Amino acid sequence: MKFIKDEIDVLKDEMEGAERYAEKSVQCRINGKTDRSETYKRMAEAEIQHMKEMHDIVKEDIEAVKKYVDPPEYMLKAWMEVHEQFVDKYDKLMKILSN
Repeated sequence: MKFIKDEIDVLKDEMEGAERYAEKSVQCRINGKTDRSETYKRMAEAEIQHMKEMHDIVKEDIEAVKKYVDPPEYMLKAWMEVHEQFVDKYDKLMKILSN
């Protein structure tokens, strides 16, 4: 089920990108670079959308796999960990970008 692992890796990459851009947005806002801050904010929002889409893709694919076989325990554990990270990261990013 390598494709699930690959999708999880993409989701992690999207989360890292969203956080990186959100932090840059805040940094620019603090330094008075409002135009650049807005650019980074838009970039973070695009990555957040990618995060949400990848989260849905992984969830759907795991459910599809479950129709045919019992997924390996390590795959379900990896999914639960990244799902929890997703929820935490999403909440954190929404707070950062709403200010």
